[in-house]
Amino acid sequence: MYVCLCNGVTDTQITALLAEGEKGMRDLRQELKVGTQCGRCTCLARQMVNRFYQISEPDSSARVTHLHLCDELATGADTRQVA
Repeated sequence: MYVCLCNGVTDTQITALLAEGEKGMRDLRQELKVGTQCGRCTCLARQMVNRFYQISEPDSSARVTHLHLCDELATGADTRQVA
């Protein structure tokens, strides 16, 4: 799914950049140019960053899968499962 239409940046590209480690919104702006034109993508990109790190280091009471994350972002629904 396209996150930044102005620069043609997809959720896959953002996830790949975040997977490199220690990346945040500043890195998305510098490396992928997310949020540097109209800015409409900034909120969704920030949500992706926050959720990526939440998934990478989950607490013991919540489990979130990558597939559910994509559905959540697309629909705005919260599909987390509590163990």
